[in-house]
Amino acid sequence: MSKIKKDQHEYIIKQFLWPNNMSMQEIANEFDVTREAIRQILKKYGYTNKDGGMAYKTKIKREKERKSVDWKKDRKAKKIYGCDSQTVSEINSGRLLTCHLAPALRYKGYIRYLKLNNIKYSLTLPEWYDIWIKSGHYSEDPSDKYKHNMVRIDDTKPVTADNVKILPSKEHGTLIQKRIKQNKEA
Repeated sequence: MSKIKKDQHEYIIKQFLWPNNMSMQEIANEFDVTREAIRQILKKYGYTNKDGGMAYKTKIKREKERKSVDWKKDRKAKKIYGCDSQTVSEINSGRLLTCHLAPALRYKGYIRYLKLNNIKYSLTLPEWYDIWIKSGHYSEDPSDKYKHNMVRIDDTKPVTADNVKILPSKEHGTLIQKRIKQNKEA
């Protein structure tokens, strides 16, 4: 500690704290002293290893990693559900995405049906869920699952929030039969 002059203490503190965030070892190497000597100087001014250096670098690194994970989740959710992962979680009421009662799983099933039948769509999970809730026919009872269907109003247009409605399954079946009959006559 005798190698480091008192007027260099301020420099050491600046190097340790933001924005430089040098570790105690990095500063010690620069002055050719031990890490312990740097720790003692910092302690004299009320700083600990948690105030800067590696602790700060680690904190920043963890924040970046967390944001990166959130960003990846949001990007995946946007691609699948048309909204961020927080919205998916809220709509699912915290349920796992694989739970058979989870709205997100039911939405994915509907989208899978549309894709298999080459039906264009731009309906997001929040829009899909909102339509079902407003219809009063969304049920978490699995036995009620097929009592109502979401159908296109105009078959020539893609599935969008303003081109669908909820119909009882019997009416939906009758509607399909009418459309088949119209297609044969045309």
